[in-house]
Amino acid sequence: MKKVVYLPLDDRPCNYVFPNKLFNTDLMNIDLVDKEIIGSRKNAGNYDEISSWLMDSIKNADALVLSIDMLVYGGLVPARIHNHSLDVLLKRLEIIKEIKSINPKLIIYGFSLIMRCPNYNTSYAEMPYYGEYGKSIHHYGQIKHKKMISLETKEELQELENINIPDKFLNDFKSRREKNLEINLKCIDYIEKGFLDFLVIPQDDSSEYGWTSMDQEQIWNRISDKSLMTKVYMYPGADELGMTLMARYYNEINNLRPKILIKYPSITSGQIIPNIEDRFLDTMVKYHISVVRGIVVNSLEEADAVLFINAPADRMLSRLSYQRPGRGMTANRNMVEVFDFLEYARNEKQKEIIIADVAYGNGSDLEVYKFLEQKNMLFNIAAYAGWNTASNTVGSAISQGVKAIHSKKKLSDLEFLILRYIDDIAYTGYVRQELNNIIRSEFKSISYDDIGDNNNQILLLANNLMCSFLEKNMSSLYGMVDFKKISFPWNRLYEADFSFEIKNEFMI
Repeated sequence: MKKVVYLPLDDRPCNYVFPNKLFNTDLMNIDLVDKEIIGSRKNAGNYDEISSWLMDSIKNADALVLSIDMLVYGGLVPARIHNHSLDVLLKRLEIIKEIKSINPKLIIYGFSLIMRCPNYNTSYAEMPYYGEYGKSIHHYGQIKHKKMISLETKEELQELENINIPDKFLNDFKSRREKNLEINLKCIDYIEKGFLDFLVIPQDDSSEYGWTSMDQEQIWNRISDKSLMTKVYMYPGADELGMTLMARYYNEINNLRPKILIKYPSITSGQIIPNIEDRFLDTMVKYHISVVRGIVVNSLEEADAVLFINAPADRMLSRLSYQRPGRGMTANRNMVEVFDFLEYARNEKQKEIIIADVAYGNGSDLEVYKFLEQKNMLFNIAAYAGWNTASNTVGSAISQGVKAIHSKKKLSDLEFLILRYIDDIAYTGYVRQELNNIIRSEFKSISYDDIGDNNNQILLLANNLMCSFLEKNMSSLYGMVDFKKISFPWNRLYEADFSFEIKNEFMI
């Protein structure tokens, strides 16, 4: 058995719990850091305790899956709001050298995010000034980038002159980005010198033009100059990386190269650019396959699994704001043909089925569930995901799916599949919006981003809404589980955690 030490990006279930649920198996024993020392949301992890735990845990370990953001800044959100000097951050990074010297045979997979620049005004997970100037900072970066590459318009130049951001805030934002860029460039140097064995530099909330893309260009130049393209990957993503790198190591130690056939519902689906991402969907999907050591194939006969990417034919909608589906979600997709194919691939060709539902950003809908139910395939597929960004969905679905290709399905695998249906479809697809509407109309002291700590009234309301939705719309699933409760890790509605048990008669 291989011992894998894991330092996650933060304490949310997708980062802290899911990789352990999927890959803590007979082949891999995951040594997971105590949640108490890694902080939560804006409260940074304790560097001294984290470094002490790392130094002790890696002595007899085979691999380390390492969030650079947690190590250096104290987590995902602290990476955006810390007040450390660059010298302090670089000094913290140097523990990787010491780890490698103590255990030279240790395989270290690291991931380090490019700092995001979201297009909205909120300070929930950003600096306080982002609540007033966030959209302006984002827009300023987009036009500056276009100006650098001579793609700006006269109208945009006029807009740039009229953007009013206090210098102290804009300079602070630039300074934070410069530190983040230096850390990412130093990580690439660590790859070159052998301190890190493999590195992913994901882009958390990105776009074709703007701050993130400008940083991306400098990072890519460093990767290219050092000819490290096979050891450093850069693509959109974040919260799926713990699962992704666990899947890579799982395939590495088993000498596996999963062969995957990609299936879309429309000839143009792979050509859309997903929300808050910067490249064609098909290009992004192939990165996520490659990072787990997968190989894209073009025929069902040679494939180990079929990856169905449920995407629109034209543009991605969002579950966080109501938009009426157009022809890109109806006439220009052929879902009947897709599920006939998936049924044939699973039942007659014994291929594993992986479903990444990116028809919507920030949550999926019931259409895929209903097709699976009618085909009697709900619990006969390897993986399902449909949450947050397209990359989060694709990366987590592939990670879950490739494990199933060469391992016997266990009760924990069924539980994780059911969890994805409950979380991604029921909650993020429907219940979250209903819960938010009720809060906005009936609860004046709380909000979407702050429901308070252990708010029993909201927890009870959310639990009742979940049970009602599952019973009415997902009865075949609801009938096989005892739904216990819902909770909110960061005391906001955006993500939730769920407790349930599979009834004895449905046990594997």
